[in-house]
Amino acid sequence: MRPLRATALTLAWVLLTATAAPSAIATPRLSIDSYVVAAHARDLALGIRGDSSEEGEQAELARISGVPEQRWALGENDITTLENLGTGKCLRFAMPYTVPNNPVIQANCDNGDRQTWYYVAADEHFETWRFQNVERDTCITAVDLAPGARLVEAPCDEDDLTQRWTSVEVDEV
Repeated sequence: MRPLRATALTLAWVLLTATAAPSAIATPRLSIDSYVVAAHARDLALGIRGDSSEEGEQAELARISGVPEQRWALGENDITTLENLGTGKCLRFAMPYTVPNNPVIQANCDNGDRQTWYYVAADEHFETWRFQNVERDTCITAVDLAPGARLVEAPCDEDDLTQRWTSVEVDEV
């Protein structure tokens, strides 16, 4: 995987892992580039159910197609919002408190801790990572590694493949 550059990435999410970060760190924005975020060991991307731009729509795994709803802007360091370049909305957990299988949804971006994620290498080469919520120290987790699988909140687990993510360039899709 190419290192993350100071550019907005269309990220084909390969499920990976993240660690906690202090909430006082500012979230830098990137310029546009084409990457997709992909799910671990599959041709699956982080997307929005039905490619909808509706507030509150759930995040899910979808077959990588490179549509705008599979493209994500990330910060240039290890803390970022996850802004969808197709919808202009950011990811957060649905409920303001931790509950089992709390859905990951898109909402209007506000740069608050609920929408801020820390990402850290899940392997020594930083080819995969986890996304851990700054406010709650829990991770984005796929309920399955299959198309249509919902993304939910779960305790971070460095061995959980459903929490591992990577990026691919759109022209590789």
